[in-house]
Amino acid sequence: MRLHLDAGSQMTACELSRLRALLRAWLCAPGGGDLVVPGEGALAWRDAVVTGVSDWSSLFEGGSCAVDFTCYDPVAYGTARSCTGVELEVLGTWPTLPVVTLTATAGTAVKVADDAGRYVLVEREFSSGDEVAMDFAAESVTVDGEGASADVCVESAFFSLSPGAHVLTFSGCSAHEVAWTERWL
Repeated sequence: MRLHLDAGSQMTACELSRLRALLRAWLCAPGGGDLVVPGEGALAWRDAVVTGVSDWSSLFEGGSCAVDFTCYDPVAYGTARSCTGVELEVLGTWPTLPVVTLTATAGTAVKVADDAGRYVLVEREFSSGDEVAMDFAAESVTVDGEGASADVCVESAFFSLSPGAHVLTFSGCSAHEVAWTERWL
């Protein structure tokens, strides 16, 4: 990617030098960061690290340099979406891992299943109104903010949603929401 310094003649050489130092600090994120490329819409690449920078073509106005990024997660993340119905459409070209939030009814189990028969079943005593959050990426469950992964049935599978139409079924709850982020490869 080419980075252009187009400050015009409104900046002094000292101000341009400070701006270049600020740009270096922004680009030097040892832990990685999100990379959003101009013109790529709402897509962001995560875990992007600067792995090379060329010299500036000019230290004054109109200077540019080449910046090389390595994206350790090759998937681009797009729009965050959610659905409170049972039918949903996943866009993108790569499977996504949802977060499912359920409002439990009084009982001993809550369950979410996909149209392929995969499911996540949580068995424990629920009070009416308990909030159950299932994070499929982290393969974890909380009930009212407290860890409840130990209550996940052994046969459960935290499944991904591939691009396309899906029909999910929910039991043991009075309301639900499925949230996901579109992913592109």
